[in-house]
Amino acid sequence: MTRRWTLRYEARPWTMNTSRGRTAHWAQEAARTRDWRTAFGLLAFAEGVPPLERVHITVHHECRTARLADCGAIAPAAKAAVDGLRDAGIIPDDDPRHVLSLTFTAHRKTGVDALTIEIEEAT
Repeated sequence: MTRRWTLRYEARPWTMNTSRGRTAHWAQEAARTRDWRTAFGLLAFAEGVPPLERVHITVHHECRTARLADCGAIAPAAKAAVDGLRDAGIIPDDDPRHVLSLTFTAHRKTGVDALTIEIEEAT
């Protein structure tokens, strides 16, 4: 039986893009990345995710509007989430020996801004 955990964090924004199509200031990017990384580490701890040697991770982006965000724009948040798992001791490293796959799903309009990651233990 494969074990799975779902971690969901509601925050805004999930991309580094601004409303005018430019990237945010480096300090804003660093603060967002730190927030995402810390949040997912704490969520993993709160959900009782045990240390895992190898995992498959799926990232779901939810948005409150119909405006589509491409998967590449969500990648920095996903990277921060995986780093948060590493910081929390859930995975030893985020290299290909431990994170066997990192999959992005298509954007979904749900009425909230959220990033959900599903962690599946690889056997």
